[in-house]
Amino acid sequence: MHPFVDLQSCDIYVPVEGNCIGAPTKFCFCLKPKRSIVKTRSDLKWFCCESEKQRLCWKVALRLAKYGKKLRENYRQLKLRYGDSIETNESHLLLDYTKMTARVAMDFTGRFSRVVSNPQEVRAIAAAEARDWKVS
Repeated sequence: MHPFVDLQSCDIYVPVEGNCIGAPTKFCFCLKPKRSIVKTRSDLKWFCCESEKQRLCWKVALRLAKYGKKLRENYRQLKLRYGDSIETNESHLLLDYTKMTARVAMDFTGRFSRVVSNPQEVRAIAAAEARDWKVS
């Protein structure tokens, strides 16, 4: 068995508006070499999934395979910096960040994203997303 592609030398891309020419479904993603110019179509490695959830799982898994070592290293540095209290009380970690006062609720469910100002609508969207994650 030999490796299909070296993840360290590739980036993950998703086509705009799900346009995958010739693909059996619209849930595609691509591994593109980091070279600035792609010489041939065979340089792009296209993958097709049966659902958006499967595509998301693949993208997350590939990113974990690619950046997992760095994530683990960052976590260990954080544990060294803050000690064992990181697992029991994460609130003190926010002290390092600048104060973020300008936050808005966003809705990404439609074709275009939008700012949601109605608190009841924000709760309804959050509940719907939680339900969708549990069902699918």
